[in-house]
Amino acid sequence: MPVSDDQIITTEQLSRWFPFQKITFKIFRLRNEGPPYIRVNRSIFYRVGDVRAWMAGKTVRPAE
Repeated sequence: MPVSDDQIITTEQLSRWFPFQKITFKIFRLRNEGPPYIRVNRSIFYRVGDVRAWMAGKTVRPAE
C-alpha cells in the first residue's frame, strides 16, 4: 500500500525505512542534518513528504 506524502510517522517507523537506528535520527536532529520533523511536547514525528524531499536532496549524480 503506497504511503501518502501527508502521512505522519514516528521515529521508530522511519528507522524501519533506512539502515539506521533510532538514535541516528536523534543525532541528525541535534546536528540539524536530518529531515524536517514535528515536535509535539516530547514526541517527534515526520511527514512522509518531507522525508522523501530530504532523501531526494541527498541524491548524488556521478559525472558522465
